[in-house]
Amino acid sequence: MKRILKKILLIDSKFKNYIYMLLMMDVVTFITNYRGWVRSYNTTMLALSYEYGFTSRSLLGTLYHGLDKIIPVDMFQYNNAMIFANIITAVFVLYLVYFSYLCLNKNPENVSGKTIMVQEYILLIFNIAVVATFTYAYNFLRVDFCMIWMTLLAFTALMNEKTRWLSLPFAALGVMFHQGYVLMYFNVILIIQFYFWMTEKKKKNAILFFSTFIIGSALFLWFELFSRTNGAEIYDTVLREATNVSYNGIYHTTLLYHEVLGIDVSGAEIEFVYMNHVQLMIYLLIIAPVIIMLEKLFVNLVKQAEDLREKLKYLAMGLGSLTIMPDLLLKIDYGRWIMSVEAYYLLVILASILLRDELMINAIEKIYDGIKKRPWILLYFTLVVLIVPYMDVDVDMIAKGLQRWTQNHGILFY
Repeated sequence: MKRILKKILLIDSKFKNYIYMLLMMDVVTFITNYRGWVRSYNTTMLALSYEYGFTSRSLLGTLYHGLDKIIPVDMFQYNNAMIFANIITAVFVLYLVYFSYLCLNKNPENVSGKTIMVQEYILLIFNIAVVATFTYAYNFLRVDFCMIWMTLLAFTALMNEKTRWLSLPFAALGVMFHQGYVLMYFNVILIIQFYFWMTEKKKKNAILFFSTFIIGSALFLWFELFSRTNGAEIYDTVLREATNVSYNGIYHTTLLYHEVLGIDVSGAEIEFVYMNHVQLMIYLLIIAPVIIMLEKLFVNLVKQAEDLREKLKYLAMGLGSLTIMPDLLLKIDYGRWIMSVEAYYLLVILASILLRDELMINAIEKIYDGIKKRPWILLYFTLVVLIVPYMDVDVDMIAKGLQRWTQNHGILFY
């Protein structure tokens, strides 16, 4: 953390003022969303470990167990878990700022001011959304931040031809943190790899794409179908650690039932399904202009593309977020799903700009010019950003509040 902070504070770049502003914004966002506690779901995850087999969602717990063995402190006490959560989240936030610096610094000297401003706005939205979401109590120390971290490391590796291959192990680590990575953030890595394959037409890019897809899919299938064979044998041990590391010994029962014993707990989620659907409808109405803008952007890119490879490239970019559909149809954590979709479009558009994609840059600059003529649009986009943090079962505070209001007033077929 000290090394990253030193790099940020001592940067010598034309983007120095922006990076300092971003750091200050992230600190303010951290402070205003911070609640000073870790939910039982997120502390219970620390009790899972590869010590008990190559099981799903266990990488963070394995690292935590390793830390417990290395340092002369009992990490399986809630107060120490809280200290760990504070430190690792602070390091993550600093890495977000450093990632933003790396992206901006990748621009050539002759890049237009419009393009720089678009990138700065994308990075600002991304930073606020991520920091607010993972410092607020619902997702504080939730393993999703590790999935985003792996995605950003893979993103950075992909921006340099010599290090592109590193995107594969980072993707695999993402799945090892949580198999849901395949539906949530895996698409960012695969789409950028696919972009290189379609653009450069090199065999090694195709090999990297298919290797990443196969390894990620294999890990997903293993964790979903085969990783919980010895749950009954290890349950008491995991339960004891989960009890010790959780606040007042209150661990998350359904997590242990599902992840250790392999019991289907979907029945306990039924009561939230209709609530999710109402909140999703409310949220989609709020961001309808954003959806329309993205639809027009990618449709126009596909139309302007000169050959089949280019059309496939932009079509894949536009539709890549649909990997989240199984989660939307079968699961209930809509706040997490929406967070992943937002991250997908921000990162994919940012990647194509950094890779000097002329069609994308021209299209984005036209959007920039249109917004400049209508300042209220920028205000709208800013307000959309300010509805974060994204939560878990609830989408965000506005969607939650409006859904509860409709429920209390018997609206929307309750």
